[in-house]
Amino acid sequence: MADFAIGLTRKAVEVTLGRVTSALEEEAEVKERVAKDLAFITGEFQMMQSFLGVVSNGDDDDQVLRTWVRQLRDLAFDVEDWVELVVHLDDDPWAWCRRVVAPLPPCLTQLVLRPRPLDEAADEIKLLKARVQEVSQRHTRYKLITTTSSSSDKPAAGASVVPAPPFTILREAWETAAECGLRLGLHDLITGTDADPGVISAWSSSAAGGPGAALVQGILIRAYGDPKVCQGFKRRAWVKLQTDHPNFVDRHDFCKKSLLAQFYPDDDGDHDQIDLQRLNKEKYLVILEQVSSVAQWDAIRKCLPPDTSNGSRIVVSTAQLGVALYCTGEPHTVLSDLSWSSDGQPLCAVFRNKNKKNGEKTARSAAFRQEKARDKKEHILGRASERKSLERRLQRKKVAFVSVWGIAGVGKSTLVRSIYHSQVPKKRFAMFSWVDVPAKFHLTDLSWHLLLDFHSNNSDNKEAAAIGIMEGQDPVQECCKILRQYRCLVVIDGLRSTHDWDLIKHAFSSVMHTNKSCIVVISNEKNVAEHVIRDIAGSQPLVIKCLPDDVSRTIFTEVPPKCIKGLAPGDGMDRLTVRAIAISGGLPKVIATLGRELESATSDRHAHNILDNYRRNDSLRGVFSWMQSYFDACSDSVKPCIFYVSVFPMKQDIRRRRLVTRWIAEGYSRDRFGGTAEDWDISGGRSDCATADENGEKYFSDLIALSIIQQFTTSNVCQINGFFHGYITSRPMEDNLVCALEGHCKLNSQRTGQHLTIRSDWDRDMKVFQSMDFTRLRSLTVFGKWESFFISDQMERLRVLDLEDADGVEDRHLEKMVKQLTRLKFLSLRGCKRINRLPGSLGGMRQLQTLDVRHTPIAILPPEICKLAMLQYIRAGNTKPWYEGDGIVRIQPRAGEDWKTTPLQEGDGIRGVEVPPGIGNLAALHTLGVVNVSRLLELEGLKKLTQLHRLKVSGIKRGNIKQFFCAISGHRHLESLSVRLEENMQPGILETVAPPPKTLRNLKLYGEHAHNLKLWIKLFQSVKFWDIEMVVTTGEDLRPLDELLVNKKKVLRRLCVKLVQDNLHLDLCLPDR
Repeated sequence: MADFAIGLTRKAVEVTLGRVTSALEEEAEVKERVAKDLAFITGEFQMMQSFLGVVSNGDDDDQVLRTWVRQLRDLAFDVEDWVELVVHLDDDPWAWCRRVVAPLPPCLTQLVLRPRPLDEAADEIKLLKARVQEVSQRHTRYKLITTTSSSSDKPAAGASVVPAPPFTILREAWETAAECGLRLGLHDLITGTDADPGVISAWSSSAAGGPGAALVQGILIRAYGDPKVCQGFKRRAWVKLQTDHPNFVDRHDFCKKSLLAQFYPDDDGDHDQIDLQRLNKEKYLVILEQVSSVAQWDAIRKCLPPDTSNGSRIVVSTAQLGVALYCTGEPHTVLSDLSWSSDGQPLCAVFRNKNKKNGEKTARSAAFRQEKARDKKEHILGRASERKSLERRLQRKKVAFVSVWGIAGVGKSTLVRSIYHSQVPKKRFAMFSWVDVPAKFHLTDLSWHLLLDFHSNNSDNKEAAAIGIMEGQDPVQECCKILRQYRCLVVIDGLRSTHDWDLIKHAFSSVMHTNKSCIVVISNEKNVAEHVIRDIAGSQPLVIKCLPDDVSRTIFTEVPPKCIKGLAPGDGMDRLTVRAIAISGGLPKVIATLGRELESATSDRHAHNILDNYRRNDSLRGVFSWMQSYFDACSDSVKPCIFYVSVFPMKQDIRRRRLVTRWIAEGYSRDRFGGTAEDWDISGGRSDCATADENGEKYFSDLIALSIIQQFTTSNVCQINGFFHGYITSRPMEDNLVCALEGHCKLNSQRTGQHLTIRSDWDRDMKVFQSMDFTRLRSLTVFGKWESFFISDQMERLRVLDLEDADGVEDRHLEKMVKQLTRLKFLSLRGCKRINRLPGSLGGMRQLQTLDVRHTPIAILPPEICKLAMLQYIRAGNTKPWYEGDGIVRIQPRAGEDWKTTPLQEGDGIRGVEVPPGIGNLAALHTLGVVNVSRLLELEGLKKLTQLHRLKVSGIKRGNIKQFFCAISGHRHLESLSVRLEENMQPGILETVAPPPKTLRNLKLYGEHAHNLKLWIKLFQSVKFWDIEMVVTTGEDLRPLDELLVNKKKVLRRLCVKLVQDNLHLDLCLPDR
């Protein structure tokens, strides 16, 4: 069972369990039978949660378990919806009437009163209880417990893994053979014209017995009896030696009975002595079976002519590698695979090769040319800053470990490899080694590869090291000797586990500082990269991020195709380039792969078809496979957030707060109490509690760290990585749950899901829309044109309605939405220009948490909004910048500055909305703005909102500024404040106001009357991040900014200045930080 699907289900069960538990606590007056059913459901979900906690992650092909997990997730969602219906909608305004009509007959009571929601839900819970029982029993019926318990038979994570066969390592000592084209069989070696390999050793550890002995003998027999061999060698002999006395050979018996009898079967003469001169003139073939010692070989060799230059061959079959190498002679041996036995042991031939040195020289020259070409290519990748940072780290004298982290395909290994090769001519390091960590880590196996790569430039040393390994030398100790004796640069690529690193560090760290050696670790896992350097003070992993679009475009234009046949180089090619870059997500590997695939395109349509099917590309299969494991490793809390972002199209700007508040409405981010594994604290320590908003912000940061969403300009706006987006949308519906209507859709009864997103390019086909099943729909997001049929009677469970910037939404549409979608938690009408007012029926949306009507003509919030006790986020008002026109100087940070900026488009505060007097009743309000507080009545309500974290106000004047500061001075949770000044504040006024909350960290000061900055800066001492718009009449107005620019504890994020005099000179020096 894929871990990601289990994680999604585990999260759904966890949320449902929390809902059901809280329902028991809050519904004190619920009927007894409903309470018992709730208690039963709670217990069952607790058991299901425990079951999911131990379910096996390796049963991908277990369709029964996969189906059960999907059914459990659907059931969890249904139970959660029912609980919310009971808890939050059982408000009984007819209670007084019930008491009046209670004495009447039931038939008349039903005519007078409508049923309570709780009464209606009491019958529904019976059905849910039956479903819970059925799903709970299925895991026993289909033996799912047995399936998962079998995982105990599997080796535990971190257990020792048997390393690769010794020959796998030894074969790397002769890689030059492959580079020289030496891939020969035994038959080729015997019948070849080259006189050099006179003695051929057929070596296998199975030659002396075991499963491979028959295979070895069969290969020798086929070669011995081959017609071509028989024709080429008139004198042939097969001698099987005795193993009882491996160091003794009876030369008389060997010559007479073994060799001469087979060489001259028709000769009746005396075979007591071999005529060596006669044999020198004839080609002969001798196969010696079971040669077991060097002494045995020396005795036999004296019986044969010393010269085999006439093409004669002596084939020695032995199970001893040392004997095989000795028989062929020094100094050069090459190894070539012949076959593999059933027990995994290789059969290979060892022989002399006089061309080996030349081959090695040619191979090294080719490798050098490839490295130079690779370095040239790396210059194009736009990694200049990362390259410089890594080189600086390698130059540090006291840093023994460096870690590089980034997602798969982002170019980590390519970048490090280019620097790795560039260090060779600098002679900063004496020895080099690069090792790729295998999927199953074993320290001995890793050390073998390290040791052999240390000698990659010297085949003799590499061969000696390989033989030493075969003879029982400890490769870990051999590597330690090299690290102790030389200054080494070691690269460990693909490390997956912190436990594996602990083993490596324990083995080598004691000798690392002797000669200032350095180990560079490359990992796809952030926690591994951080773990490598955790003991190095002030050190951070080098993060390799996805490339921005401009750099990606540069790369794409440098790789084929420069143009496509039949496609104009202008707009057509530009559209193709834009799409390819969006798909790539800034991953160099994907960019290069798409470029190579597009070489075969013959038309515009063919090219776009290639991009449509890029997921099937074999070159990207490894990246997709890694991505699945990447998602599986994420926490259960983050997994639904990952799939949820696919609601938005590629290249769509997504505001951070929009995403976080939607997660809260969906239940993905919620309040946590008590020390759990997922609790967090901004200060870096543990926290016993965290609000839903804090958790949502944390998940947002997690997705940035995972490179699933990207930020290139501002911390408030992001985009989903195009490559991740493509992968997520390609997942099966049972994993994704997001359905998108785009382009031209056909009728499909299977098109369903929990989250529906309507793209701007969809053709708005009513028949397609009405054919869909919306009974489980939880969110609806519309991009582009709005149609009245988008609201369906089936959308009873809809929680999120996001119409930001949708065209055509009018007041009459809003009336229908508010009356029909009473269970909404998130409603966004942001940017809907035809919405002029909020209807009074808004007060019936008792679960509403977020209301966003920013950038709409709405100027007044209705009194009914004060009934929404769960409302936490109100975003209203017009934020059109005041600084449009001439004489505007916008100051943004220079390239390389550490201080951040917010986009000029987000300048706040020209007009706020008026709020009703009862606004203070919304005790749960977290965010409010922009509110016009020009009337003192609004300030009285504002004083009661003590849970505010973010506040934006306009209408601040000399007559109400004292009351405003008095209203917010007791807000101990206030972190961000935005103020628009309508009048210039005299110095005496600011000096007498109440002190602002010490919790404030962000201040946005707007308006043409934002003078006396020195007093404002003095007043808000606790504020770190500043955002200022102001009018400059003299140069003195700018001097207070020096404190913000020089003080390291304060950050000027953005400054917009309006010059009122044409001849005014603006001189503002930004410090290097």
